[in-house]
Amino acid sequence: MVDDVQEFTLLRRSSLASGVGHLLVKTKPQAAECEGTENRVAEGVVATDLVGHHRSFDGLRIILVSMVTTCLGWTVWLLLLNIAPNNMVNRIMDTSNLESGSFWQFVDLPLPIYGLAIFGLTIIGLGYSFVLIKLIWKRAHSRVLPETGALVRIHAFSAGVVDAIRRVATDRTSSRSLSSAASLVSSLASSESIARKRLNLCMKLVDLMIELVMLLQILEDGLPIVLVAVFTVIVAANAVWCALVMLLPLKQTVLVENLIDLIFDLLIAVGYPMILVCYCLSAFKFDRAKLMINQAVFPQGWLEQSASTIADPVQTVVIYKTLNSLRISSIFNFFTRMGINITLWLKCQRLMNLMENPRRQSSSVYPRHCRLAASSLVAFAIFVIIYVEESTRTSAVACHPHPECVINARRWLMLDSLTQCPCLALIDNNIAPKTYSEWMDPKDITAKVAHLATMGLLQIVQLTNRKLEVLPEELRGCTDMRYLSLVYTHTQTFPVWIHELTQLEYL
Repeated sequence: MVDDVQEFTLLRRSSLASGVGHLLVKTKPQAAECEGTENRVAEGVVATDLVGHHRSFDGLRIILVSMVTTCLGWTVWLLLLNIAPNNMVNRIMDTSNLESGSFWQFVDLPLPIYGLAIFGLTIIGLGYSFVLIKLIWKRAHSRVLPETGALVRIHAFSAGVVDAIRRVATDRTSSRSLSSAASLVSSLASSESIARKRLNLCMKLVDLMIELVMLLQILEDGLPIVLVAVFTVIVAANAVWCALVMLLPLKQTVLVENLIDLIFDLLIAVGYPMILVCYCLSAFKFDRAKLMINQAVFPQGWLEQSASTIADPVQTVVIYKTLNSLRISSIFNFFTRMGINITLWLKCQRLMNLMENPRRQSSSVYPRHCRLAASSLVAFAIFVIIYVEESTRTSAVACHPHPECVINARRWLMLDSLTQCPCLALIDNNIAPKTYSEWMDPKDITAKVAHLATMGLLQIVQLTNRKLEVLPEELRGCTDMRYLSLVYTHTQTFPVWIHELTQLEYL
């Protein structure tokens, strides 16, 4: 402190000697503090109070936390469904006490598919957990610290690569093809370039194509019309929204576009499967009182004591196919589910980064005022709606003369094919014959089975008190047959080709 006073005295004397009036000086601690502040500014250390910025996104952050938590919980449930399908379905449908827990008769997946399903769902769950932790523990204040040596080297290397590409693009001595390629790479690296926006649009079209493939699979599986309509609306609305966002003048378009894209991906990956489960819960009806009476009256081992005899077979088959569609049962299902969830995870990350970087919220993801692309997306949505409507209508017309066909694939059939019903499940049960002759000489259904098996799509055949002495040759072409139940059908022997039905799970 004495040195500070001496320095101040010397300065004061010199100022008086020179005739200068007042002189503002700094003591050493003040000067050191000011110098430290200047050095921090020079080094790039900027302490930014983002409390107000973060508060403006508190509602959006809460919504994101809810979304990611839902995705994580659903992924865990799907993981358990693939590990123990009968136990999980029995729990949600409250059927654990029916037929010793084997009421639904789900079969274990092949070991390679089973391993892929467990691996994929585990990776997805870990990804959602990472996003959730990042959302919850994000601090309200952000401080941009000096870059470490590694980060400096990485940034310098990336900047050098970009500069080299730009020099190649502008160098007239380079070959035309090399210069064009470098120019393309340089434009794609910039988020503001039109080439980058067109690339984002192409990726959106790929996303819509994947959703279209999933919709076609839903139509082929013959799911209830309500579920088909819900998925169709989601796909069409996704395309229409993308068209509108390219034409409408919106503020913070990047944030809005990414949020809406995230919502649509969430509906595809999690929302629609949850609707499937809710539909099954609301559609399942079972007379438990009747089962208790039958178990008390009829002797042990009689058909009447079976829960499957009392349950509505059509209802049971529909619910079985609907819930089974949630499992990863093929390589195609694996890549489809992984692709959708990875896309959803990446969009969560992108939206979080946009929330932390307000400067990037004034741009756009897709090219603006692109009427051709917007018209194509609207035409795609119209095509999807028309295709689903015609597939449902024409297949219903073809299967109308066959009430025994309880589930059919929804295909757009031409006029010359309206006599061919794309049947998936044939059920004809006469549980209680009214006369003795009807019991001893039941209705012959051989011709009906042969006709519905012509297209080779039958997967489920359930007959009770119907005559089918010989399996028709047409069933041989139904290579995806999984369930064959013949009760009191006078069937004496099976044909030699029965072993060709390699997908058969129940006989």
